Amino acid sequence: MKAQVAQIGAVHSTLCPELLGKAISKQYGLSPNLICSFFLRGTNDIYKIQTSEKAYFLRLHRINARSFESISKEADFLNLWQQNGVKLAQPIPDQEGNFVWQVEAPEGVRNAILFEEASGDPNPTPQPELLEEAGRTLALIHKAGQRFPLAKEFPYYDTEYCIKESLQTVTEFLQFRSNIKEFGIFYQNLALKLNGVLGEFDLKDFSWGPVHGDFINCNFMLGADGRATVFDFDRIGYGWHVFEIASYLGHLCVHRNISDFKPLYQKVSYFFLKGYESIQSISEQEKNLIPAFYLMRRLWMRAVCCRQYVDWSNQFLTISNWKHDIHKGKRWASEVCGKKL
Repeated sequence: MKAQVAQIGAVHSTLCPELLGKAISKQYGLSPNLICSFFLRGTNDIYKIQTSEKAYFLRLHRINARSFESISKEADFLNLWQQNGVKLAQPIPDQEGNFVWQVEAPEGVRNAILFEEASGDPNPTPQPELLEEAGRTLALIHKAGQRFPLAKEFPYYDTEYCIKESLQTVTEFLQFRSNIKEFGIFYQNLALKLNGVLGEFDLKDFSWGPVHGDFINCNFMLGADGRATVFDFDRIGYGWHVFEIASYLGHLCVHRNISDFKPLYQKVSYFFLKGYESIQSISEQEKNLIPAFYLMRRLWMRAVCCRQYVDWSNQFLTISNWKHDIHKGKRWASEVCGKKL
């Protein structure tokens, strides 16, 4: 008896590196002897391409993750930033001069974009010089971006998106998962507190413009010349500059195994803001709200995890994962913000 074969489509596939390498060679006119290898699955799939001359990285987007137009506009903005003195991993045009091309995968058509490899070395334990350089680099991104044309294709990192919509995403994710459903109470309380704190200020007065979207220490390299080369603009959008500053400083502190976040936060923020303010000013009011904006970032990031847990493994379904995230959030609120959650 012949077994029946069910026809089921794919949500997300991993493409064959060898065949993808051949397609890349043809699309970009690179050496047919290049080596293509799977590098990382994050928000999207990353492949490393090595030729005898240099290395590249291909970002292969999930189907329907971002539009062709959005990724093309990202490439335009990266070129504008480069022209304005920001060192970054440059997008590479194909043989027809296009920055974005498409790949047919089992789940449908996926958008792809090729970047040169960022030069330099990672520095997971920033020293004062690196912190100042990180601040200068982010300030250059913010200052130059204010002169760019409006891009309707990018998301807005505002309270509607980062608090209201993120809470809705987290609540819906937990709703039918009885073993972790109770943790939704913390995020509801967090959203309420954030709306209360941020609602006391006129945020329209805060600096706003194009932002990297995920400016954290692992998304740039430090070169021999002491300058940072930035990469991974996949979350590019519009937001308050203080939100992006908070993302960097908060991430740097919270991902350290220390007993008290506040002393480290005060130290790293001093050097980072010293570098930042050598390029771009920031008000005292904005500085005071950096810790609160980092909590907003954490709520938004938890929603990202909920949307992509299928790709990032089922660790996001475990009780310990949710307890860990809540524990970190409560500590940050208590030790740095002086608020109890």
